[in-house]
Amino acid sequence: MSAPPAPVAVVTGANRGIGRAITVALAAAGYTVAASARDPSSLAETVAEADKAGGTAIPVACDVCDEASVADLADRAGQLGPVRVVVANAGIAG
Repeated sequence: MSAPPAPVAVVTGANRGIGRAITVALAAAGYTVAASARDPSSLAETVAEADKAGGTAIPVACDVCDEASVADLADRAGQLGPVRVVVANAGIAG
C-alpha cells in the first residue's frame, strides 16, 4: 500500500521575505508547496531553501492581478495533490 500524497500548500509572493519564510516552513512541515511569483526564476533561492529544510517547493509563475494566471496556479497546484493551505502573500508595499 502506498503512502497518501503529501498535502499541498500554495504561497503567493514566495520569492522573498515573509513569503519565502512561509514557503520554507510549510515545506519543512511536510507540505509540497506551489511557490509562486510573477517571475519563476526569482524563486530559485526559495526552492533551494525548502530543499535544504528537507521539503519540496515547486516554482510556479503567477501574476495575482491576472485571473487566468491565478486559474493556472490553482490548476498546477491541484495536480500536485490535495490543496490544504493557501497563503495569499503577494503584494506591493506603499
